[in-house]
Amino acid sequence: DHHDLGAQRPGRRRDLQPDIAAADHGQPAARDASTTLEAATGAENWRQRLAAGITAPTVAGNSIYVVSRDSQAWSINPDNGRIRWQLPAGAPDAVLSGGSAPAVTDRLVIFPFGSGELVATLRLSGVRVWGTSVAGGRRGVAYNNLNDITGDPVVVGSTLYAGNQSGRVVAMEAASGERLW
Repeated sequence: DHHDLGAQRPGRRRDLQPDIAAADHGQPAARDASTTLEAATGAENWRQRLAAGITAPTVAGNSIYVVSRDSQAWSINPDNGRIRWQLPAGAPDAVLSGGSAPAVTDRLVIFPFGSGELVATLRLSGVRVWGTSVAGGRRGVAYNNLNDITGDPVVVGSTLYAGNQSGRVVAMEAASGERLW
C-alpha cells in the first residue's frame, strides 16, 4: 500500500516531523502543508496546503488530524489528502509555541489550541461535543498569562490530561469535558 501509515494505536502520534502527516522517511515539506510520503522511497504521494504553521499530526484509524498555530483544525483523508472537515477556534491573544498534537479516543478527537482552549469533536463529522479553557498558572511567573497548551493532551482510560505554558495542569472526563481537578 503506497499510503502506508504504519501500525499505530489509536490516539498515538508517530514520531514524525511536524509538517509531515505520515512518513517513515523523507524531507520536511512546507510548514503550512500536510504531506504523505512513500515509506520505502520518500516519494510524495500528496500534499494539502493548510493555514499558517501546523503542528505534529495525529494519525488514528483512517484519518489524519492536525492543528494550526492560528487556531484551526482539520481532519484529512490519508488516501488522497482531501480535507474531510475543518474546525475554527477562537484566535489566541498571544501564542508562544503554538498548538500541540490532538488526542483521540474511540469516538472523539480533542484539539488543543494556542488560546488555551481544548475542543472535542466527533471523529467522523467534526461536530463539536464540548469545549473548555485551560487557563491560569503559578503566581509570580512572568509568563503566567500565556495559555498555550504546550504538551500533547493525553487520554488514559476515560481521563484527559492537559497542561498549559504557565504551569496549569488539568484532568477531565474525556467524553464530557467535566473537570476532575
